[in-house]
Amino acid sequence: MVVLKGQRGFTLLEVMVVLMITVLTLTGLLSYQLHCHLLWWKSKQEIELQESLQVAMDKISREARTCTGLSFKNNAFQSEPDSNELRFREGFRTVRYYVDHENELSREFTSIGLPVASHVEELKLKYYNSSGNQISPGTPASEVVLIKIMLTGGMEGIKDLTLVTLVAVRSAQ
Repeated sequence: MVVLKGQRGFTLLEVMVVLMITVLTLTGLLSYQLHCHLLWWKSKQEIELQESLQVAMDKISREARTCTGLSFKNNAFQSEPDSNELRFREGFRTVRYYVDHENELSREFTSIGLPVASHVEELKLKYYNSSGNQISPGTPASEVVLIKIMLTGGMEGIKDLTLVTLVAVRSAQ
């Protein structure tokens, strides 16, 4: 047996205290890192949602502004004051924007629906005539000169975001 008389070392108690301090410090650092990562992830999701909605809003408003004419699904008459589907003619084809069951904003033409943006909860439209009044049910699409487009998107853990724009329909002017 080796005798360690006169040599210095650590007692079991000192080693345990150092290990405990190290574990607590590492736990605190990992907790802080996890918190920072969650903040970064949430910010990333918010930016992704905002950019997705902005791209979709830009595409919808640009196409609605330059369309050759609006159309409604009920024989060219608006049956309700608000709508959740935008239809217009672009040349000889009809284009339709709507939110599908998977919360994707889709653009459909010639029976082919293509996704434009993800995480879209609602597309809401209001139509106005030349005097600035909201159209009433039974108004023909040809009387619409201004469209108010409201696009709402959201993701789990993120506050919903709504973008609103007014588009003057050039074909009506």
